[in-house]
Amino acid sequence: MRFDSRLPVTFLLSILLGACGHGGTPDYPKDWAAPAPSRWPLGCPDLTGAYDGVHAELEWLLGSNPDFERPLPFRHEHSVRIEQDSERIRLTLTLNERGLPAYREYALKYNMGVEGGPGGGSASGWGRTLELRKGRDFECSGGWLVGKHFAQSASKHGQHRKRLVLAKDRAGNLIAGATVNRDIHFNWGDSPAIRLGAADGTFWLRWTRRPKAADDAMQEYFGVEVHRYRWTIAGGQQVPTRVTSFMPSPICIVALPPSAFVAYSEQTLSKGDCARGETRLSFGGVMRRGMSAGSTTYVAWRPVDGTAADMQVITVSGAEGLPLMPDLDTGRRNR
Repeated sequence: MRFDSRLPVTFLLSILLGACGHGGTPDYPKDWAAPAPSRWPLGCPDLTGAYDGVHAELEWLLGSNPDFERPLPFRHEHSVRIEQDSERIRLTLTLNERGLPAYREYALKYNMGVEGGPGGGSASGWGRTLELRKGRDFECSGGWLVGKHFAQSASKHGQHRKRLVLAKDRAGNLIAGATVNRDIHFNWGDSPAIRLGAADGTFWLRWTRRPKAADDAMQEYFGVEVHRYRWTIAGGQQVPTRVTSFMPSPICIVALPPSAFVAYSEQTLSKGDCARGETRLSFGGVMRRGMSAGSTTYVAWRPVDGTAADMQVITVSGAEGLPLMPDLDTGRRNR
């Protein structure tokens, strides 16, 4: 059987565990491109490349403790880039051009931005990595990578994970097959279930090759955004604001009135660290500040590894005119 890797893992697993006991076949899908021949020593497949449509399933299948009962949450679509040598494989997962705008909307709507980004299964920071070592995490056999953590020594709760294999197909896509032995039961109405035996079933996943030009589409979603909350303080003189970083690399950021900004812009800023008064923000990180209504505030930011020459400035001419944070419950703009 085969599945679209874009399906939520919980749905995918419910289909898998139902189908494996009803005639599921371990045969490779006939209308898919054939697995590519191995070009690596000892029969290891060449997995290098970039692939799309990644949710929880890839990290879950290859992780050190896969668990069918509690699959990892993964809210937004990612891509994965795989690097490989003879002894190790490194997978780097990042939001793609569909997952990133969805993440931005989610981060603003729920007003949960903290260092590293909102919870609920979103990426911690811009990239997350998984490093696999030969002998510890995988072996190779017959042109397939065989995961060492997937198989179970014995059946548990009527199911027994047997084997996980990965390779690349001739079209350049990443493919995986997971074989599970599951008890087969029969019951009628309210009668107790009768165990009829057990059968193996294999489900197949495919992550499509990511075009090199796809990364260009990501650029429009990077940046720093400034929003205001709907309330004011100090008799309307102060406007609470939220500055959110959607830059893939950490930044140093500061919000200053014109007089202080002049002095700040004249100081020498060194690479690799944030100066006094600056706030360091990772991807999805938030800086909250009260800005004066009817006055100008400068929001200046630079990469942590940049200097004053790399400074970007957002001029806020009256914080009361900033876009509102989305409503926390309905997603509608605050009025």
